[in-house]
Amino acid sequence: MKADQILRYFGVSGVSGAMCIALFLFAANAYSGQGVYYQWIDETGKLNISDHQPAIGVQYETIKKKISRPSSGSQSSGVGLQRQVNRAAADEQREAGRRKVNEANADIREGNCDNARQEYNVISNSARVREVDVDGNHRYLTDEEKQQRGERALANIEQYCDSGG
Repeated sequence: MKADQILRYFGVSGVSGAMCIALFLFAANAYSGQGVYYQWIDETGKLNISDHQPAIGVQYETIKKKISRPSSGSQSSGVGLQRQVNRAAADEQREAGRRKVNEANADIREGNCDNARQEYNVISNSARVREVDVDGNHRYLTDEEKQQRGERALANIEQYCDSGG
């Protein structure tokens, strides 16, 4: 078909009609390379990634991923697309795992920081510090032990606390 026949087929004419069709074809081509996926955590804590929205009421994130077209030599475009979807899902799952580990490490650091600050405050603000051993016996720390524990608490504050003390 010639261009003027295509324009007549769609009921448009002239340059503006040609521009509309060209714009439509460009937009359709650009959209075909976009994959829209949804990710959510189910009630068991498992990360789900799908091209279908989850059930109503489930919180999810939308992922837009540029998908390259399979080469002409590939056996099936569906197989190549599925591999890309699987790779994208695995990448998202790894990233979600990294985020969980980083959040857990941040919580541990915060707890260690709080413990170190509390220990330093007790050591430095008390004339005598009493501790209980594993048998339930009470004893007071010597001045040397207080100094050592204060130095250890300061080192822990420096290691675990962002502001340093």
